[in-house]
Amino acid sequence: MGDIAPAEGWLRLVSPLEALVGFALLTATVSWVLEIYPTLTRRRVLAIRLAVLRNADPATLQIDCTEGAMLLDSLSTKSCGSASASPGTPRRTTSMTGRITRRWQP
Repeated sequence: MGDIAPAEGWLRLVSPLEALVGFALLTATVSWVLEIYPTLTRRRVLAIRLAVLRNADPATLQIDCTEGAMLLDSLSTKSCGSASASPGTPRRTTSMTGRITRRWQP
């Protein structure tokens, strides 16, 4: 091991086990961070989109209509990470001004 080695037999077993537990905890921490990071990113993006919507100060008539419902629906489906249309099909989206545009979903 090095210059210092435990004299007792049980200490010779505990030392490698301590290193093994440390590596296991390090691996678990890295795996957890890599698993939770995309979820935190989606949450941050949704918070920014909602802040932009609030700062746009839409009138009640703009939100309480079909386009407003589509806008709120697109926010909720994007935050969950699910696609609402199959690939290669046009998708209707609404801008903050209430205009309906067509985009191709990749």
